[in-house]
Amino acid sequence: MAVFREIPKQGAGGAGQEPSVPILVARILNKQKASLALREVSEHLPAQQLSLGHLKRIRKTDQCLELALCPEDFWRALPEAQRCKLRESLELSEPYSCLVPAYPPQTREEFEEMAKFWPVSFHPVRNPELEFPTELEQQSMAAFLRGALADALASGGQGAVIVSPRSRRILAVASSVRKEWERRERLRPPPPGDPVAAASWDQTAVPYYHPLHTPSMLCIMGVSFLHVAMAQGQELPQTTGQVPWGALDSQPCPHSDLEWLLGQLPPEPDPDHVEGFDELNMDSEAHYICTGLDIYLTHEPSAMDAMALVHSRIRRVIFALPRPDVGALESDHHIHGIRSLNHNYRVFTLASQYNEAEACGRPGPR
Repeated sequence: MAVFREIPKQGAGGAGQEPSVPILVARILNKQKASLALREVSEHLPAQQLSLGHLKRIRKTDQCLELALCPEDFWRALPEAQRCKLRESLELSEPYSCLVPAYPPQTREEFEEMAKFWPVSFHPVRNPELEFPTELEQQSMAAFLRGALADALASGGQGAVIVSPRSRRILAVASSVRKEWERRERLRPPPPGDPVAAASWDQTAVPYYHPLHTPSMLCIMGVSFLHVAMAQGQELPQTTGQVPWGALDSQPCPHSDLEWLLGQLPPEPDPDHVEGFDELNMDSEAHYICTGLDIYLTHEPSAMDAMALVHSRIRRVIFALPRPDVGALESDHHIHGIRSLNHNYRVFTLASQYNEAEACGRPGPR
């Protein structure tokens, strides 16, 4: 049984890329002329030049055959005589507006969704990075999600971990990075050139709360610590699962919905049988902070966190619980699929049988 489900990117056109566009469509009044109409329209209104190459030109319904023509502005720009000739020779109805998918489908899920509105062509490219995780990989993903849940239970809030999927090492834990940041803040010298501030400087008074210290942002900060450490010649821990910046807190706090999920997730698979992924290359010139890494979160990230994960080039986002009020991946916005952005990532969440906490009367996500 699947542990996770993928949140599709469909409907996430974003700025400059709407999920659907209006074009002009005409009914073929004489079905015997369907082949002729297809040839003539393809010659005079080529789909590729009109950015409609992903559409099938004819849609068959119970009542009639519909022919996709072109965008309305292109049709109006044609000479009146040419428009009349096409309609009369092919026996077409008066053109009318119809919404069609604006871009070709990238996944089978997008293809099936788009086909509900207009027939589209789908040419899947075999890419292991786009395939759905195998059962063994899902077990490994569940094991790392346990780490995020344990982080939340230890800190009493939300939790997150960033993982190198090939080496199966946890590179950053939100609560541990917070402690490392606090330690560094205590070592930071007082502000220069301000005697009053220097006199009142208290290195032990480091605020625990910071508006940008969400679990996602803390984990990104933790990976940046690793980049600095590697640039200084330090080596990463070699033990699988070892956390560079301190261990998880051992004293759990009450968090009944997350505790229930911990009990439901499958056990971690045998490490010898976990399938490999692309090697993490932190020395690449094209590398961003989180290129090739996965982040596991207890809760769906907000718009700020989702965009921070875009800019850090995260590979995949896996979260346990939705946040209908502020979530920006499944609940709203679908930031991971906005095509105008220079990076997109895949998003997974727990399958429906694991999201029964609210149905069973357990507290919802915080």
